[in-house]
Amino acid sequence: MGTTDCIVVGAGPTGLMTALLLGRSGHSVLVLERQPTPLPPPGGVVLQPATLGLFDQFGTLPMLEAVGSRIAGVDEITGGGVTYAPDYADLPDVAVPYALTVPLRVLRDVLGGMVAAQDGVRVEFGAEVTAIDQDAAGCVVHSGTARRTRYVIGADGKYSTVRTVAGFVADVRPLPRRQLILRAPRPDGWPDRIRSHRGDRPFVVIPSTPETIHVFGDVVAAEPAAALEELCRAVAPTAPELSRLLRSSADPVALIRHHLVTVERWVRDRVALLGDSAHSVHPYGGQGINLGLQDAVLLCRALDRCLDPERPDPAAPAEYEALRRPFVETFQRYQETLLSTEPGDSPLYRTAFAELALGQPELRPLLRAATAPG
Repeated sequence: MGTTDCIVVGAGPTGLMTALLLGRSGHSVLVLERQPTPLPPPGGVVLQPATLGLFDQFGTLPMLEAVGSRIAGVDEITGGGVTYAPDYADLPDVAVPYALTVPLRVLRDVLGGMVAAQDGVRVEFGAEVTAIDQDAAGCVVHSGTARRTRYVIGADGKYSTVRTVAGFVADVRPLPRRQLILRAPRPDGWPDRIRSHRGDRPFVVIPSTPETIHVFGDVVAAEPAAALEELCRAVAPTAPELSRLLRSSADPVALIRHHLVTVERWVRDRVALLGDSAHSVHPYGGQGINLGLQDAVLLCRALDRCLDPERPDPAAPAEYEALRRPFVETFQRYQETLLSTEPGDSPLYRTAFAELALGQPELRPLLRAATAPG
């Protein structure tokens, strides 16, 4: 049984980014994905400027721009009026001066193409992990076949199998309200900006394509028709024209009960978690996929040190957690406050616009040089 430097579990965007960065550093990497084929994931994501900077360094940003829709900034609205309206272009040291809405399938395909072209990295589908054994030399991952590796990375999502079989203790807690997601025709003249409406029932409008907008709103109702009526009533006082548009033309996309995930530890011996496996968040603020992709940059630099053949530093992965965890958990706690049953006026963007757009301050120099040799 040969030894691979790293096994990454999960072939979503976070797992693929992790495998790509490790491969570029010269490590041998096997990605295990339980799905039998690369299924096209539904929906879309907002990629923040710091994350777009990673793809700019790889030279693949034009592939995302070809199908994405640029977002110039954010309008935070309270009581019907704009109270804060920052532009991404005005941020200091921003390499890509906008955010981008991108179909998730395109993001996965772009990353998958880069991984397929990267020497030393391969992806195996239909490989469901059932156990992980650790010893002094590394880990043995069981997925129908026993595979030895020096390190395991869990990038397999909110309900992570790696987290379970490796003995991590997680708290998966539901948020008090559901989120209704609607797709509607984009009105003429609609700006290239996220509109975040604050109040007792916050809702967010994102221009997802030149032809469509998506509306995200918190609701109590568990049935789609009742949830649509509830959201339209909540929208009407501050955006009556939008409320009428939603009543007449909206297409419900999903009605979801989101969960926040916190894990007692992100690193246990030779297993590390990142992205939703370590810290699932609510979509409000557009951080989920961005946190995971940025986690990958920091964790991979730590693994470069851990796996150094001449001067291995086994403590390096724990430093990834020590640096990253306080930032992520502060954001999770703030989300819980915003999404509590009586949120009131809690302005997320006015409080943390630079952090949402540019990432964790301590991590920014590393993000700007993510493709440089470690």
